[in-house]
Amino acid sequence: MSRKPDAADPSEGADRWNLSAAAIRHPQLTLFFLLVIAIAGTMAFFNLGQREDPDFAFRGMVIRTLWPGSTTEQVDLQITDRIEKKLQEVPYFKWTRSYSKPGESLIVLELLDTAPAKEVPALWYQVRKKVGDIRATLPAEAIGPFYNDEFGDVFGTIYAFTGDGFSLADLRDAVERVRQEILRLPNVQKAELIGTVDERIYIEISPQTLANLGLDPSRIAEQLQAQNVVSPAGAVQTETRAVPLRVTGQFDSVREVQELRLTVNSRVIRLGDVAEVKIGHPAPIGDAVINDGDGILLIVEKQPWGNTLDVTKGVEKMLAELKPALPGMTIDSTIFRPASFIEISIHHLTEALWLGCLLVVVVLALFLGDWRTTVISITAIPLSLAMALLLLGWRGETINTMIIAGLIISLGEVVDDAIIDVENILRRMRQNPARSRFAVVLEASLEVRSAVVYASVIIVLV
Repeated sequence: MSRKPDAADPSEGADRWNLSAAAIRHPQLTLFFLLVIAIAGTMAFFNLGQREDPDFAFRGMVIRTLWPGSTTEQVDLQITDRIEKKLQEVPYFKWTRSYSKPGESLIVLELLDTAPAKEVPALWYQVRKKVGDIRATLPAEAIGPFYNDEFGDVFGTIYAFTGDGFSLADLRDAVERVRQEILRLPNVQKAELIGTVDERIYIEISPQTLANLGLDPSRIAEQLQAQNVVSPAGAVQTETRAVPLRVTGQFDSVREVQELRLTVNSRVIRLGDVAEVKIGHPAPIGDAVINDGDGILLIVEKQPWGNTLDVTKGVEKMLAELKPALPGMTIDSTIFRPASFIEISIHHLTEALWLGCLLVVVVLALFLGDWRTTVISITAIPLSLAMALLLLGWRGETINTMIIAGLIISLGEVVDDAIIDVENILRRMRQNPARSRFAVVLEASLEVRSAVVYASVIIVLV
């Protein structure tokens, strides 16, 4: 009489395709894959980018429109209200907050938190397209709209450049050269200057002089514009090529402005004889932010997948190399996340992670009583961490405080699942000492599989 197949025997029936059965049946192959996961996870830990905080999608945009000479009511009715109504058609629209004042409309648009991060750039394109559709309905004199969907960028490194004896123009040119060098560094996405102010040429004529000579300020402005104009002058066609003609007449210096001849009542007057011509800056200097306009900020942002430590060290090294070429200039860090700061922050959390692992090992060794059970349960910790690090590397994530905190929280759940599985196997072995260990292990793991999965899912959701 033949023996009926044991339903718990993985060599029989549908259990032959069970993952647990395959792992037990081929221990050498299982050990190989576990070692590969452990080694690859360790390599991923040292190769992943590190930063203090995780990246996030900023779901906000500012739409700014200028209408010089208009009143607040005109701006609100003819610009702000029309743009706001059109923005309500944007997918994932949440709300708008508008500010109208004489000559300017400012609208802040925010999307719902459910807007997928990957779709946010496409949604900003929709905003531009929809507002562009109604551009013809806005006043013809309106300038814009201008869109800013990057004001939510967070810059972890900001440097302040100041220098005695440097004009703002010289300081700007020097910092611009530094900016170009920093942009060549790996994983640097953006480097911008804040506080730059363009120089202007000011012409000051006293009212008394204007009255005595009978000068009209508007006529002076017309002659300046007619002189400082860029216009095509044609080209000379030869047998082989066309040579463009360029008419010189633009002002390149203060002296050229001073030498401008004005025709007044059939008289030719040199502008420098009746007016003071000088180079200056707008007053007040609204964009300058350091020492009442005596300095410039350089802000640096890394690529989303870049390593903050590598970028910060690269910028510091680059500035140290460029410092000898900038005599008399001072470089200070105003907002700075140095490499040491991030390393210490990550190191503290990593210590907490390993300390949690050690405590779990001690507790298991004291209360499980069987060293083999303890070893098997403890093995779940490094293997789970290795697989998590591999997934992080595959997704292009970085090691940050939030991820490490999540790994610490998950330690208890990982060990708990391993203990449940191992204890159920030991219990069934004590109940059926004559049965095959192979069958008992498979039967015990299948018995608690659903409960472990459902419990883990609930804990993750909670």
